[in-house]
Amino acid sequence: GQDILYLRQDMRALDLYGTVDCAVCLLDGLNHLPGKESLFAALRSIGFFMEKDGIFIFDVNTEYKHRVVLGNETFVYDEEEVYCVWRNQYDESEKRTDIQLDFFFPEQDVYCRESESFSEWFYDDNILREGLKQAAFDCLDCLPAPFETDGSGKAQRLYYICRKVKDQ
Repeated sequence: GQDILYLRQDMRALDLYGTVDCAVCLLDGLNHLPGKESLFAALRSIGFFMEKDGIFIFDVNTEYKHRVVLGNETFVYDEEEVYCVWRNQYDESEKRTDIQLDFFFPEQDVYCRESESFSEWFYDDNILREGLKQAAFDCLDCLPAPFETDGSGKAQRLYYICRKVKDQ
């Protein structure tokens, strides 16, 4: 019963047809942006359509998750409806994780294969806050995801809660 407008756009060049009071970007969406300039462009784009005092909430994967958890690891998921091989390669100098997913779906007596490749970049807190400042956001808090743990005590994902401090 809610009047919600769903848009699919490049977050570096949004057109929201008006301003918003709140924006949410989850599932490490900002980590998918290739490089600092792309990240800053997305933050400016979000900030452009945000009302003063509006709230922007987003999450990012941490360096620990990129380097240690994902790293140069391979994961295999053998489920009833799909068999998935997930391979990662971490480039320390670029702070980038290249991800290759191969899905195998059973169809009668054979498996059909679908593949997907993408990359994620790690952005440290200083870079994120610099981009937020340029987009006229004040970072109110940065919280670790309490449910993502591997026993190390190190955060795999961080949540940022930000407020738009002035009109652009």
